[in-house]
Amino acid sequence: MPATVQIPSEFRAKDKFSHVVKKMTMGVSRFSKTGVKYMRRFDSHVTRSFNKIKRMAGPLGTFLGVAALLGALSGAVQITADYEAANSNLAAVLGVNVEQTEALQKSSRRLGATTAFTAGEVAGLQTEYAKLGFTETEILKATDSTLALAAATRTDLGQAAAQVGATIRAFNYDASEAARISDVFASSTSKSALNMEFLNTAMSIVAPVASKFGFSVEEVTSLLGSLADSGFDASSAATATRNI
Repeated sequence: MPATVQIPSEFRAKDKFSHVVKKMTMGVSRFSKTGVKYMRRFDSHVTRSFNKIKRMAGPLGTFLGVAALLGALSGAVQITADYEAANSNLAAVLGVNVEQTEALQKSSRRLGATTAFTAGEVAGLQTEYAKLGFTETEILKATDSTLALAAATRTDLGQAAAQVGATIRAFNYDASEAARISDVFASSTSKSALNMEFLNTAMSIVAPVASKFGFSVEEVTSLLGSLADSGFDASSAATATRNI
């Protein structure tokens, strides 16, 4: 009897277990189908969005590329225009046609390509020399060394040219002495309290007098350096040196 009772119970247990498994299987199947459907829908949405972005990025990339190219061309055109204007100004100061400044233009283009300065800035330096009455030949002699001085002292090219040119004239030196004066100025500003602004103020006061008494640019600059190291300002140092 106990065995007979246990058999139906076992079958009933198996029936219940089978029913649960069947429901679980159906649920998993429905979940799987639904999940796949939504995954496909999500993937389709992402793909459409990505393609839309690509279509937008194409014209945008082209636009940005064209904009960058136009910006570069605009900058190049402006540089060329500035250079042409500088050469026209130089020719006007020299009292010649632009075509007659070909040697100076060749020099400015060479230095513009091989130094930290632009060709237009070099043309501006040449113009400063022209304002002081330097000839084309004299300007060509002075240009390279003046650029070196400006670079070494971080001075504007026009200011460097004006200072070197004025010193050459004050001491009655030949234009070929520009390299000598540039070296003196560069050395003195690195070894004393002198700077280019100090020299500009002091030399304009003392140089014309010092040259008449036979002082060289090296001697005057050395005296100015000693006074600057002692705390004299440019004007006082120039006056004291001139009195000496």
